[in-house]
Amino acid sequence: GIGPIHSEKRKEQLQKMMQYVSGVALRDKESFMFFHESNLNLPIYQSSDLSFINEDSSKGMASKSGSIAISIRPYALDQASQDALRQFINSINKPINCLDFQPPLDLNAYNSLLNTSESTDVYNMIRHFVIGDPFPEPLSVLIGMRYHACIWASLNGVPFIALAYDEKVTQLANALGQPVIDLSQPLTVASLQSAWKDVLANYDSYKETLSKGVKQLQDLSEINKKVLMI
Repeated sequence: GIGPIHSEKRKEQLQKMMQYVSGVALRDKESFMFFHESNLNLPIYQSSDLSFINEDSSKGMASKSGSIAISIRPYALDQASQDALRQFINSINKPINCLDFQPPLDLNAYNSLLNTSESTDVYNMIRHFVIGDPFPEPLSVLIGMRYHACIWASLNGVPFIALAYDEKVTQLANALGQPVIDLSQPLTVASLQSAWKDVLANYDSYKETLSKGVKQLQDLSEINKKVLMI
């Protein structure tokens, strides 16, 4: 799978690479349409992210009374949006788990954003995936920018609010029936509060929708295996 491709230079590089490829599986609709419209003489399939292959989604980490996880992407959040996120987090009086997917960039961003305190823990996701460090349970909601943070939450049954800086994040959230806040405009405290209240008010419904969406994406991910057999 290949994520959204924007620059003309990368599009040209991709065209050259495709001369050595037998088949392509794309994880999002935009990339699929890009390949389809490029008139490449290749089998092209729309699948889902490789993270969904053979993954157990019955871990049940979610609890409405649990703490909040956040995942931000450095350099993709303007100052006004950072201020709004900081104000929102300070207003809800909940323990915060910051998901560190890209040390040290994420850690530096969290220190700048939140001035980490006793109620804020930064959790190294690399150790979680590679070494198997257990995650402190339970979690109520993820507020996430990173694509794979949203996937991680979904595979653990945790509803999420997607802060969409890219089409792939929007499409993932829509596929899983989770709320999306578009970051093409500055984030506001009001938009965060509205999404947060909606998830809490309809918590079981969001969990059920998430579970069904994950199953559909897991089924779709089997297409990746098909492409490997071409």
